[in-house]
This record gives sequence, C-alpha cells and structure tokens, in this order.
Amino acid sequence: MIHYSGIKSRIYLETTVISYLVGRPSLNARLASWQEASRQLWEDYTDRFEFVISPIVVAEVSQGNPDAAQQRLAALSDLTVLEISPAADRLTQKLLDAGAVPQSSNPDTQQSLLPQWLELNILHRGTRNIL
Repeated sequence: MIHYSGIKSRIYLETTVISYLVGRPSLNARLASWQEASRQLWEDYTDRFEFVISPIVVAEVSQGNPDAAQQRLAALSDLTVLEISPAADRLTQKLLDAGAVPQSSNPDTQQSLLPQWLELNILHRGTRNIL
C-alpha cells in the first residue's frame, strides 16, 4: 500500500492513465508519449500526491483482456477508491435527463463530475491538468 505522510493534494486518476501505465508500448508516437507521461507520473509523484480513483475506474479497468485487466487492477490496488455520493448521482442524472450529455455517457459523466464535486485535480489521459 502507498502511505502518505502529512497532507497531500489529491489527484484523481482517470481510467486511461492506468491503461497507459501498464499497457504494451505503442508504436503510435502520441500514445507512446502518453504512456511515458503516465509512467513518469507514477515514478516521480506518488510520494508527493495522493492518487485517488472511483469505483467507475475500477469497473472500467476490470474489462477487456483478463491478463491486461489483472495488470491494471494490480496497478491501482493501493489507491484510495472514492465513493460516489448520492448528490453526484443526482447531478449526473439531471444532466442526462436534460440532454446536456448523451445517455450513453453515464459513467463518463460521473467520472468527470466526481473530481469537481470533491474539489480534486483530475489527470485525464495523461495530458490535461498535469501537475
């Protein structure tokens, strides 16, 4: 388990960060750079920030190839899993009902709202809001 001393800023890791962290090296230059950024983040910042995830991340990384899913789950096994509050669920449903976001995007909508609801920084696809 990763232990944090003192108060650290919490950084919400989106599913793709975990996927890039443990994925096979890509031949695509853009994807390869995101993979490297994810690995570097993991190596250089786990002692400075508390990385957190949601149950949505756990569910998403559990899908797909069983061997790859196991690697992704192992990578996040020591991270704090945040609860999705009833208020965040209600807000997500209101956005879906109002047509503000497509009905098919429910988990993505929740995943986008959760960090903002909890006033966290979000690391998405290894490219935005980087420390």
